[in-house]
Amino acid sequence: MASAASSTRTQESPGEAIDDSVLTSKVKVALIDDPITKGRPDHVETIAAVVQLGGFVDNTQQKAQATKVARSVTGVKEVRNDLRVSTKPHATAGQDVDDSMLTGAVKSKLMEDSTTKAYQISTWERKRAW
Repeated sequence: MASAASSTRTQESPGEAIDDSVLTSKVKVALIDDPITKGRPDHVETIAAVVQLGGFVDNTQQKAQATKVARSVTGVKEVRNDLRVSTKPHATAGQDVDDSMLTGAVKSKLMEDSTTKAYQISTWERKRAW
């Protein structure tokens, strides 16, 4: 019965989930406040005090700075930087909305398909690394 309460790589205790969400929030705020990163990266996730950064940045300076900023947050044990330097100009707000709508439409179709185990599919590929 003791094993049911312990956390594993895929299961966090309630306290760990709260701590990780607090760390994620602190990292996001620090990235927004930083003049180089300006709120980038797009995706920040924390599991067991390990912060994973994902998405696109404009240049290598932003990528390096994002790691530095995330590491500076008290409580962060490790930073995994999976950021990619964008090779195309910034997307417009309309393009971002279109991408979100497309993602939502794909998720919806996967949920409707009885042969697809949609709950096992991640729309962000990096989750498989955990």
